[in-house]
Amino acid sequence: MNEQSLRESNGILAAAAERAEVGEVVPATPAELAQEVGIENRLAVARAVRALLARGRLEQEGERYRLLDATPLEPGEPATVRRPTRKRTRRRDAESGDEGLPTYEQVGRVIVERLIELSAETAELRASLERARAESEAARREALEATRAASRDRQRAAQIEQESRALRQRLEMTESNLRRIIEAAQRRPATPLEDSDAKAILDVLSKKDA
Repeated sequence: MNEQSLRESNGILAAAAERAEVGEVVPATPAELAQEVGIENRLAVARAVRALLARGRLEQEGERYRLLDATPLEPGEPATVRRPTRKRTRRRDAESGDEGLPTYEQVGRVIVERLIELSAETAELRASLERARAESEAARREALEATRAASRDRQRAAQIEQESRALRQRLEMTESNLRRIIEAAQRRPATPLEDSDAKAILDVLSKKDA
């Protein structure tokens, strides 16, 4: 049941509850109740009444309807009562005593009721399809955002790995240069100092330590 049908059904139910208590026959026709709440489309009226019958709010008794429950319909509420369309038709035939072929009026009534049922079922299926599409679109957007975030994380990890590799190379080069300097210094023979200033400094330091 879509939002419009739900609103129309609850409007008719509220109008019926204003005229009768639960368990009483509503002293008004569906058309009168619909006119009271501003519903002019006859198909919409029939669809709303069918929804109320199918969900146990109303019960048909001949040409009148009995109020069984005044609780408004909820979105997504499933049908709990099946209207015995064919049984009522056979009962009318038995009451009239006509056991022959059905009349055009009976055939037309059955066709109209079936069309109303199909229309309501189609509306419910369309609403379910729209909800499924909206949920699917939301899931697709979430998956796309997650994919983008994962891609950014992979790029950042690759950048960090590249920087780490460059630092390791620089460290290896520095260690290699230090090893070469130390080896060169170790291979170089010791020579006496020739600079008089350097000798003087060493003499001062030696005397201070002594």
